[in-house]
Amino acid sequence: MERFLGNRKDKDEEGSVIILVAVLMVVFLGMAALVVDLGADYVYKAKMQTACDTASRAAASALPDTTKATELAKYYMKENGFTDTRNVQVEFKDSNSKVQVYLKEERKTTFARALGIKSNKISTVAVAQKYGTSKTETKKIGAIFDFLLFQGSDDVFDSLGSGSQYIYGAVHANGDIKLSGSVGAIGGFSQSSDTFTVNSPCNLVKKNDESGEYEIVGNLYTKWGETNSVVIQRKGSSDTEILKNTEFYTKQSQKIDMPNYILDNVDKILPPKDNETNRPKLPEITNFSGWNVISSNLNSSITDGDVHYTGSSADLKKSHTGKIVADKGINITTDGTARGTAININGDVYSNSNTEIIENNSGKIVINGNLYVNGDLKFESACITDVIVNGNIFCTGKITTSGQSFVANSTYVYCDTFQPGNQVIVNGTLVAENDITFTGSGNALTGSTAVVSKHGNVNMTAGSQGFNGIVYVPEGTATFGGESAIYGNIIAKNINASSSFKIYPLKDKTIEDLYDSVLKDDSGENKDLVVNGVRLVK
Repeated sequence: MERFLGNRKDKDEEGSVIILVAVLMVVFLGMAALVVDLGADYVYKAKMQTACDTASRAAASALPDTTKATELAKYYMKENGFTDTRNVQVEFKDSNSKVQVYLKEERKTTFARALGIKSNKISTVAVAQKYGTSKTETKKIGAIFDFLLFQGSDDVFDSLGSGSQYIYGAVHANGDIKLSGSVGAIGGFSQSSDTFTVNSPCNLVKKNDESGEYEIVGNLYTKWGETNSVVIQRKGSSDTEILKNTEFYTKQSQKIDMPNYILDNVDKILPPKDNETNRPKLPEITNFSGWNVISSNLNSSITDGDVHYTGSSADLKKSHTGKIVADKGINITTDGTARGTAININGDVYSNSNTEIIENNSGKIVINGNLYVNGDLKFESACITDVIVNGNIFCTGKITTSGQSFVANSTYVYCDTFQPGNQVIVNGTLVAENDITFTGSGNALTGSTAVVSKHGNVNMTAGSQGFNGIVYVPEGTATFGGESAIYGNIIAKNINASSSFKIYPLKDKTIEDLYDSVLKDDSGENKDLVVNGVRLVK
């Protein structure tokens, strides 16, 4: 009996163990489901959230253009691994100032299937908005940039010309303002004088903060009768109001001075002035120890390394690496080289006489260094990108061009006078002691450019297509006409609008390009510049 009872006990214990193991297996499977399936879902959800965050920020950068914003959101979802965008929802909130990107997916389980859980639903959402940076994050530029056109003299600001001028911003004049031409659009006025006249009605425009577009908000014209004044008739209203004391007009208590800090900034980026001439001094090299000295046959004798050429003016027709100093001048030309051959000068070039950079055989000339010329400088090429200077240009005389001219990726291009015959691309500051003239057929100035004439005039009446930057003429007249679009500011003693043009505020990219060199204002007469950005809000 004892033996029997003992065997029965063992069998009961074995049954209990089996039951316990079965229960524990369920627990283990549940834990595996939690660890594996939920862990995998957690990692995947993090990936989804990152994708939504990235997509929403990218989309917000395009607001208020909802079509483009939607395209960007789905593009970045695909770039982050979510190629099937059918589950991606893009919605816009708060007058299209915010964009929401929502993603919902159903993921199949592995171990959780043992518990009857075949799939998990996962969703993520991100909301981004467009915003202006805080005051501490802004840059400071002169308050003068509140005005697209600024005339510093007491002379009458007179809008002339046979075509229409479109000014998508404000105009300031220290003297009287007279709109005698055809003004298709204008964004407001500021003056230190009292007299304001309009010969023909013109449209008043205002920027829509949501769309970023300029809209016609009223009409400006002279009303005769009891008021005998310039009045505004708001769009959609029959009432009129006197121009003064409105959001479109400011009567300054005193004259606004020409912003001298711009010229101060220009002087900082140029070589130091000569005490005798009060002009920037041509940089010189006087120690030629270790240099290769060549007195004749430059083109055949030159080898890589720093070269001091003492012979008569010569033509260089091949590439070179190292500095070149030519006591009596040097020309760089593709004449005689094989068709399609590129001449690369990797180093600074110093020419102590008139100099020509000529591409005339379907080649290319690239100077990866500064170009210093004591005399006149001429550029000539068959294509605008066939002559490129990746460095500063310093010329004591006149810079002229022929053909398609040249490209300058410079901090500055300096000369006495600048008179190109055709297209020029300048990324940097173009500064002349005297006149800068774009009047030739096919003339154009492109790039992010500050155009500065210290003591002369600036004439840009030959179709300067796509100009981005500022024009600063503190002692002379800035003459404009024929441009398709100017993005920037015209600041001059006098302004002459000779024919049709359109002008818009500076582009953010142009501000970034020119800020450290020309636009930075340390004078105290500055304003906060708020640059658009995006941020996640959810």
